[in-house]
Amino acid sequence: MGADGPRREPELPVRGDSAEALIPALNLPLVGLLDVYRNNPALLQPFARPCSVSGRTLSGAIAEIELEVFAQGTTWMVETQDGSWVLLPRPGMLQRQTQVESLGRLFDLACEAPLPAEMELLSAGTATVVEHGRRWYLKDKGTIGLVSDPLQHSLENRLRALEQRLLAMD
Repeated sequence: MGADGPRREPELPVRGDSAEALIPALNLPLVGLLDVYRNNPALLQPFARPCSVSGRTLSGAIAEIELEVFAQGTTWMVETQDGSWVLLPRPGMLQRQTQVESLGRLFDLACEAPLPAEMELLSAGTATVVEHGRRWYLKDKGTIGLVSDPLQHSLENRLRALEQRLLAMD
């Protein structure tokens, strides 16, 4: 027992040299978690388990949408202090329609934009534990929106404005 109470046992298999690298539960209310995700998602990475839809779901072997830990996963599963599991899309740009379709199993799409597009998280999904820290069943879908690549859009607008200024000079 440490100074902060009982020591938490590892939830994922760990090697002896990485026993201290536990994935802790996040002590934030859902509103705070979503705020951090929207403003600086990298801060959540130490608390997130990357995951994807399981092969059993994809093959049709089970009817439930099962998620499992997968290093290159398209989503993050985050445990909160109250024992809830929150599903978030892995941050980043969506380049291909297959990425959108993959996320469509786990999130409702509220608004679309042409690809490449940035994801906007409108509400997180939730999951129930199948195997603690490793596998979950989707409980409630989250909601995402797609926004045109703001950097590319901004660059297009700046180039268009520059072009108009040059034409006005003629």
